[in-house]
Amino acid sequence: MDDDFVKLIEIRAAEMCTADPDRIRIEAVATSPLKEILPFVAAVVPRSSFSEGLGFVTWKEERMTYAVYASGNVTITQLRDREDALEKLEALRRRLNDIWARREGIDVHARKRYVGPLEVYKLLPKTNCRKCGLQTCLAFASGLLSGAGKPKDCPGLGEDGMAALNSLLKEAGIREAI
Repeated sequence: MDDDFVKLIEIRAAEMCTADPDRIRIEAVATSPLKEILPFVAAVVPRSSFSEGLGFVTWKEERMTYAVYASGNVTITQLRDREDALEKLEALRRRLNDIWARREGIDVHARKRYVGPLEVYKLLPKTNCRKCGLQTCLAFASGLLSGAGKPKDCPGLGEDGMAALNSLLKEAGIREAI
């Protein structure tokens, strides 16, 4: 922990999430500013948006929306409760430190291609078989892009489809596809 870029991220406030009253939104702060790490986070985190001028990176993972600010502030929405918030903050701290440790090998100028759910859907069997646990193949496609699933979760996807889907997700910067 002595070599960590981010030592601690503490919750400052928790309130009801406006999008879902059964969930909470937290505001937290890191023990140090995060400006230096933001370009690396944007280069590594799939489907992230980076505003260098305003000093923040945002992204969605599953239901949650993350925002990490140059000042060290962090917000996360759609959390179940305070315990979930603490777990997500610790996971974020570890992720930021991992990114920082690998920063020399990260090309911050590489552009990820935007890939939408319909583009992923076109590569799926389109049977709506529900074997992946979701109601439709389009829902599965959306889930893949938000990190809620992996291509291997689709039992109807053949070898060629799996290869094409993994290639597409890699173009989008989603390296953890497989």
